[in-house]
Amino acid sequence: MEQGSIEGHTSWPGTYYRIVQGSVATIEDFLPAAARGRRKPKDRDLWRPWAEGVSVYDDVACARERVADMPRLGSFLAEVVLDEFSRITAVQIGNDPSHFTLYGAPDELLNAVRSVFPV
Repeated sequence: MEQGSIEGHTSWPGTYYRIVQGSVATIEDFLPAAARGRRKPKDRDLWRPWAEGVSVYDDVACARERVADMPRLGSFLAEVVLDEFSRITAVQIGNDPSHFTLYGAPDELLNAVRSVFPV
C-alpha cells in the first residue's frame, strides 16, 4: 500500500474497520472519544487521537479480536474505504501494526462507510 504525507499525517488509502454499536453506522460512531465524553488519556501522546480521531483496524480479523476482548465496544463492523483522494488521513498508532487512527470530519468518515456487518 502506498503511503503519502498530508499535513504531517501519514495517509494510507485502503479499507479500515470501525467497531460500531448497530447494524447502521451513525455520525455518533465517528465522533472522537473526547466528543463522546470519554476520559482524557494520561499519556500525552494519545491526547490528539482522543480529541480528533477515531480508532480503526486495517484487518477484519484484528477488529473481531478486539470485539472479543471488549464486547462493550459494539457488535458490528463498519467497513470504511479511503482512496488516494480522500481528505481523511490514517495514522498507525501504538504497537499493534493493524491499529490506526482516522482523522477527518465525522460526516466524511460516515460517507466513507461501504458496509456494516455483524462481528
